[in-house]
Amino acid sequence: MLVGVQLGADLGVSQRTVQRWLKGQAAPKPAAAKAIETKVRHKWQPKVKERVRKAAEQNGFTLHLSATFGYTAAGGSTDDPRPA
Repeated sequence: MLVGVQLGADLGVSQRTVQRWLKGQAAPKPAAAKAIETKVRHKWQPKVKERVRKAAEQNGFTLHLSATFGYTAAGGSTDDPRPA
């Protein structure tokens, strides 16, 4: 469990403590939880973003947008004046 060893060393806790967290036998203290979150964001988030970017470049992507306009005419009507 190399991850447990490295994480434990980074947080100043034992590998066994990390194993207990992973098995659900114990929960990290708030300070340790925050440190874990920061470490994950710093280390893994760039990798996730890069993987998503590469997938979008290879496969394309779909972007869904929603917008509203300030027309006052009833829905489905074209009676509202528009700038020329």
